Amino acid sequence: MQSSSQKSYVLSFIFPLFICLSYLNLFISAQACNHNDKNVLLEIQSHFGNNASVFSTWDPNTNCCQNWTSIACDTDGCVNSLIVINADGINNDFPSSVGSLPYLQVLQFSALPHVFGEIPSSLAKLNNLVHLDLSLNNLTGPIPSFLTLLKGLNFIDFSSNNLSGPIPSSLSQLTNLISVNFGANKLSGPIPPSLGRLKSLKGLMLYANRFSGSIPSSLGQLSRLNNLNLRANHLTGSIPHSLSKLTNLSLLVLDTNRLSGPIPSFLGRLRKITLIVLANNRFSGSIPASLRNLLALSLLDVSHNKLTGSIPEFPKSLTNIDVSFNRLCGPIPKRWFNFDSHFFIIINAFVVLLYHPARLNTFKLKDLMFVSIIVCIQ
Repeated sequence: MQSSSQKSYVLSFIFPLFICLSYLNLFISAQACNHNDKNVLLEIQSHFGNNASVFSTWDPNTNCCQNWTSIACDTDGCVNSLIVINADGINNDFPSSVGSLPYLQVLQFSALPHVFGEIPSSLAKLNNLVHLDLSLNNLTGPIPSFLTLLKGLNFIDFSSNNLSGPIPSSLSQLTNLISVNFGANKLSGPIPPSLGRLKSLKGLMLYANRFSGSIPSSLGQLSRLNNLNLRANHLTGSIPHSLSKLTNLSLLVLDTNRLSGPIPSFLGRLRKITLIVLANNRFSGSIPASLRNLLALSLLDVSHNKLTGSIPEFPKSLTNIDVSFNRLCGPIPKRWFNFDSHFFIIINAFVVLLYHPARLNTFKLKDLMFVSIIVCIQ
């Protein structure tokens, strides 16, 4: 017969164990996949058929929050993340049933070249969505105006699709946006000036489209912007002076447009900038001497323009320079003769007057691809 002290000892051990097991059971129950979410995921699986290997773990008899790949759940077992990237066997239009995952915060369907069709309007129901990445697919149609209903969005990437039409001016209502990438599509029309209202924006990538008109001066209001990429469009006019207020800018890529006028001297005040690409435009005048103030600048490409004058001194941080196919005239800066092998400078068809032609033998640019020296008659 057990003594009372032994019974007390056993109870003192069992009771805490019971409490722990109860909490553990509650935790496991909390992690059980939401029934409705699970059914929606099975619809998505059925939509793409049985050949998609990414869905091979989606067994209806298992807990989707614990056993299924490409998804994540919150503590209540609701699916809050769906990420499908570069998966084999994905071949169909974009599944509208995704819009029936109401707790979704992260949605990424990318690098799926056989996913086609328009972006379904059902996504307008994803009120909790923060991150939307549909890049590198074969989507068509317009950028949907219903995006303005997704007030929490801070990241949109629709790059490398076949989207067409204009950017909806109403996109400016998404004031939490930090990054917008619509690059490599078939978008057209002007860049909406209303984008200047996106005060939190750090990245605006609209490259390789068919945008026309001028660069909106309102973009100068994007004080947090560090990446502005408008390359390979049909933009005209000059670089607006308002961009001088983009003091956090690190990357400025405007090449392969129809921009004209001088390269603005205010670029020398953007002290955080590391890369400037203005090639394949119609810029004229001289290269601003103020660029020497850009101590973080590592790459400068002003090739294929109508620039004249001489080459100014550049900061020592500059390791990649292309000034080819212009009308520049004058001496090669002395420091260029002492560049180490990790510097890469293209002076293709560059017009220059060498005051000391014999020094060409001491040129240390081991990475130089092609040099055409033409004596400039002054």
